[in-house]
Amino acid sequence: TIGARAARANARDGTEGTKLEIPRLDDFRDEESARRFTRANRWLSVDLLAFPVVRINWVVALMATTTLWGFTIGVLSREEAAEEFFGKATLWISNNFTWFYTLTQNVWIFVVIFVLFRKKYANIKLGQPDDRPDYSDLVWFTLIFTTGLGTGIFYFGVSEPMYYYRDDSKLLGTATNYLAKIPFMNDDQRANMAMFVTFLHWGLHGWATYILVALTLGVVHYRLGRPLTLRSAFYPIVGDYVNGLFGDLIDSMSIACTTFGLCTSLGLGASSINTILHRMSASIPDDDENTKSAIIWGITALTTGALVSGLHRGVITFAIVAFSILLALIMILFMLDNTWYLANSFTQQIGTYLQYVILGGFDNDAMAQLNIEFTQNDTHLWGAQGIKQLVETALNKTLADPTTYYSSSPTSFMDTWTVFYWAWWITWAPFVGMFYAKISRGRTIRSLILVGMFAPMFLGFFAISVLGSLGIRMQRIAELALGAAPDWQKGVVNCGALGYLENTPVSADAKKVGLGARSLRLGVSKIDG
Repeated sequence: TIGARAARANARDGTEGTKLEIPRLDDFRDEESARRFTRANRWLSVDLLAFPVVRINWVVALMATTTLWGFTIGVLSREEAAEEFFGKATLWISNNFTWFYTLTQNVWIFVVIFVLFRKKYANIKLGQPDDRPDYSDLVWFTLIFTTGLGTGIFYFGVSEPMYYYRDDSKLLGTATNYLAKIPFMNDDQRANMAMFVTFLHWGLHGWATYILVALTLGVVHYRLGRPLTLRSAFYPIVGDYVNGLFGDLIDSMSIACTTFGLCTSLGLGASSINTILHRMSASIPDDDENTKSAIIWGITALTTGALVSGLHRGVITFAIVAFSILLALIMILFMLDNTWYLANSFTQQIGTYLQYVILGGFDNDAMAQLNIEFTQNDTHLWGAQGIKQLVETALNKTLADPTTYYSSSPTSFMDTWTVFYWAWWITWAPFVGMFYAKISRGRTIRSLILVGMFAPMFLGFFAISVLGSLGIRMQRIAELALGAAPDWQKGVVNCGALGYLENTPVSADAKKVGLGARSLRLGVSKIDG
């Protein structure tokens, strides 16, 4: 439309041979361009010695700040009460709305894939027809991957599949870690099931949320000339109402939710780094609040420095360094350990994921969550008090344990794992999706979907497969070397019989195995301490 208008203007002016300079729809570097979409009484400009210091919508800033500080002060002032309240709140949400999380995550995948295979939409360029990409393909993919994935790979890469695969029977007390998301008939298939569930949580259902936001914001920003804020995604639905209080509410909540997601990732990363430092030097305390706070301050300082130096300098440099470290670590493990086992494992796990992704993606643990009615008086079910107390009062006897009768999965699994993951991905979606749109000018929707969803997903699968498969291999080495047979159906082993106490090797043989199978292969007969 703009091009046609320019051509007509050239014709009127008799300047067909000259190029008419057309202002970009997506250029908001000028303050006046941004103020066009903000109510005058909401815009705050502060200059210092003629240097622009603050340019914000003060209503959005106030609402987001009030939400974050209100939450922080409320939690810190009454930590135990807050922990109890949010524990019950998350249970209420997962017990009542697991179906909603599951359904919507699958709908997002359907929408993204539908757009991908519709040429009418897939060929749309994010930008003007003559726009070229701002970054090379490699830098673009690096930015996408490092923004979408971070500390989670290192924190959950080994621990998550190991959680599904094996647990300490003595620690559990119930002597069961039963989980059956897909069929398994032996421990080999159980290991495959553990990797599948991990892939499920890091696969299409997560990446689709990022891409959905990126596509929506990219189209309204580059094609409709709206600002690159989350409120703009609702412009095709509610029109100019997004410029008012409704839009302010959307932007402020997106800021707060992104901050909550950031804090989750930062906390997990700090805990992981703290544990690593403790293992490197016993003088550094493990799970120490001061140590983790120092780590968080350090990470925050580095990140702030990268942001202040700009996207083209600091952010890209940090992304390339982080991506290179991850790639080097994974490839070293892949090449220097049992390469053929890892290659077999990755190929098999991809096949399992493709076979069961629909089954796993729609799984709500309906029967397992039904057991909540049979085991808890306070079911956290909306409008239902449960049947346990009524039956026990009528029969004057206690209901039997449904887990023992039916070998059900844990009733809390969806709350502590799957729903947690979907909520975690969603909290990051406003920031990640917006950043994807920002760096994708000049790209088509098809390329954004392929490179922004499928490519990083499969690379993430490879990294998780290497880490998780090696974790399972090390577990089997320990069980075979230390002579403690697991109960593979229940997914447990007696870690005390393995020579471990509270995750720490205490017996001489356990200490040797704890130093790694490499030392055993080299024939080290005595390993000190």
